[in-house]
Amino acid sequence: TESVLVALQIIASHHWTLNIADAKNAFCQSERLKRPNGAIFVEPCQGLPLSSDQLIELVAPVYGLNDAPLLWHRTLTDYLGTLGFQKSMLEPCLWLKRDRWGALEGLILIEVDDLIAAGTKEFAPGLRKSLTSRFHFGKWQESEADYGGRHFQQHGDRISIDQEKYIREQLGVLHLDKNRKAN
Repeated sequence: TESVLVALQIIASHHWTLNIADAKNAFCQSERLKRPNGAIFVEPCQGLPLSSDQLIELVAPVYGLNDAPLLWHRTLTDYLGTLGFQKSMLEPCLWLKRDRWGALEGLILIEVDDLIAAGTKEFAPGLRKSLTSRFHFGKWQESEADYGGRHFQQHGDRISIDQEKYIREQLGVLHLDKNRKAN
């Protein structure tokens, strides 16, 4: 939570546009599996033109494999490195991009497959183009979006956060027996 607030404060202070993105099937977009102890073979799922006695080699890190989150994180952060981003020394999920004079020109905060991204007016469009050319996103929203159970909305130089949707989803009617006695 603190890292989200830090990223939002930087975005608001620089008057950057808030971007929230969700990588679609993120683990499957990772680099191929490398198994030193041998390949993983699985039964094919329904819909593939294979008989039930055939197996397929699993080459993508899919949800459920213990190393899938690490491979996704490594794939994403390696790519950010090629774009000139550096991991923050204070927050390992915050990646910063500086121009040749050392001024901050962009940031990305990573929370598994969700990203908060922002940058200068000159830098941000190229960042989005670079990321969407390498990764597929289910959503990429500007100025207003849901992220990690919270709703963010940008209003000029400030960003509001609420959890109304999450709270409403958790609320329910509690039926109590009228004859119930207090302990």
